[in-house]
Amino acid sequence: MTDTPVSISLKTTGCRVNQADSEAIVEGLADLPVHWVAPSAPAHISVVNACTVTGPAERDGRNSVYRALRSGKGPVFLTGCMAVRLSSQDVADPFEQRVRVVSGDALVKALREAVLEIARDDGSTIGGPDVAGPGEPLEGTSACSGTHKPVSSRPIRSRPIVKVQDGCDGRCSYCIVPLVRGPSRSVPPDRIADEVGEHAAKGAWEVVLAGVDLASWGRGGDQRLPDLLNRLLGMKTGVRFRLSSIEPEGLDERLLGLIGESSDICPHLHVPMQSGSDRVLTAMERPYGARDFERMVDRAHAMIDGLSMGLDVICGFPAEDDREFERTHAFLRSLPFTYLHVFPYSPRPGTRAFESGDPVPHHVKRQRCSILRELSNKRRTARVASRVGTRAEVVDIRTRDGVGVESIAEDYTKVLRRGADSLIAGRILVDITGAEGQTAIANGD
Repeated sequence: MTDTPVSISLKTTGCRVNQADSEAIVEGLADLPVHWVAPSAPAHISVVNACTVTGPAERDGRNSVYRALRSGKGPVFLTGCMAVRLSSQDVADPFEQRVRVVSGDALVKALREAVLEIARDDGSTIGGPDVAGPGEPLEGTSACSGTHKPVSSRPIRSRPIVKVQDGCDGRCSYCIVPLVRGPSRSVPPDRIADEVGEHAAKGAWEVVLAGVDLASWGRGGDQRLPDLLNRLLGMKTGVRFRLSSIEPEGLDERLLGLIGESSDICPHLHVPMQSGSDRVLTAMERPYGARDFERMVDRAHAMIDGLSMGLDVICGFPAEDDREFERTHAFLRSLPFTYLHVFPYSPRPGTRAFESGDPVPHHVKRQRCSILRELSNKRRTARVASRVGTRAEVVDIRTRDGVGVESIAEDYTKVLRRGADSLIAGRILVDITGAEGQTAIANGD
């Protein structure tokens, strides 16, 4: 077998769980002569880990596959939730023969076989200079750095993602996730602790704990999410922890109290609200009403000083007419949230809501989304402005040539350390001296 590395591009779309799955793909090939390149670079092998939670998300996945087909001559592997949907729902494969739709644990085995076959037969390297560095953002595209030797088991990242849970037992009428991710499953705590320790040893400064239904970790056993957090805090690694998206019914007083008490857990929550209308929430089969959600938000802010809260909202669900949308808009204006992730409703085959069709016109959905995004922009801008004159604990993410270093504060505020030219290891304290829109400004030193 030749010593020339096999180049692989890796494109990830979707949630943080997908991003964690992509890191597992990298780890699964760590002992092979693999050279990871940016998604746009020519490569011996291309991998697309694609989301299918909405129609637009699946369209992004398809476009990523088509770009990979154009950029290289080798096989393209489609994996992730989109691959599961194509396989399990008997959807006709829309791609050409070069695309291999492989889901789950079978992917790493298939990739290993492809790498070994290419390494035996091909002595050339394509895509060598276009390497994706470890400072690239975790959101969206995921590509990992490589060398001309087998890569390390994990890329070095200042904010790695650790998947602690997968799947969902919920049955929201609009959601395809339980169909493609399966039932809720918790990663054993020993494995999570080992992974956190490994990241800390490699220089991680913040660990994001991710799950499809994060609050269900440990459900059915004698430990729950606060117990896991206490164990991780007890390791004294020096990293801080951030929770990814978490369902509102999981935010009980024990969890909120732990977040409020610990300086090693970020005061930041991202919660799927979806609607502020009781009628729409009932049609969505969400397990709470608007007043229940309001009480949860109030309790969270009372128990966590400086809490930043993001909310998911869906616009244009079949039960949402103009009056129900205005209920959601008014409800949101009454809540102390920091930012919104706003999505137009996308009917997904196999869900109960799919049977109701898609009665809200696309232009109406777009208008409603625009209204809520404007509200979100105002709230996020106000949050950043409120931080001027305060001190923030930040983790450096990436350099911006000629500008400074981009960092993330404990409350998820983006901070630009203007004039800085290199990343600083660890959790550092900076004084926020100004604000530019949705970015806080701090001195570089």
